[in-house]
Amino acid sequence: MDRNPRSILPKHNRRRRKRRPKSRTRIVRFPYFSNFPSFTLPFLFSYKQALHSAQQARTLSSKQNPPFPFTRPSDYFAEMVKSDAHMERIRIRLLNESSSIKKSEDKRKEREGKKFGKQVQVEKLKERERNKKEMDEKLKSLKRSRLI
Repeated sequence: MDRNPRSILPKHNRRRRKRRPKSRTRIVRFPYFSNFPSFTLPFLFSYKQALHSAQQARTLSSKQNPPFPFTRPSDYFAEMVKSDAHMERIRIRLLNESSSIKKSEDKRKEREGKKFGKQVQVEKLKERERNKKEMDEKLKSLKRSRLI
């Protein structure tokens, strides 16, 4: 007899597996970051202090005679964190994104133009008909005036 060994056991002895939720994301809580504002205060104070001292240094540098150059010269070369190849890839991606946005906007405008284009065309045809009727009436009135 081929029987499943689990089915032989009474129901209360069978082990049931706990099913996990289908989503694989889990919420992770760090006790250190639970009080976020108090965590950021030291950084905020140091940022404000650095900003204030930079502004003060700029005013002092402009007061010296001759003024001390505060900004970098235009031909200043600094080592970059990211390579030129990486920056080129980023530039290309940004250009592709902007071109795709522009294409979608153009398509949207074209769709809207098609909607209103028919209305404009109908109105132009009506205008031409009106102009034609007016010209016919003017011609008739001129013919009548010459005949009388």
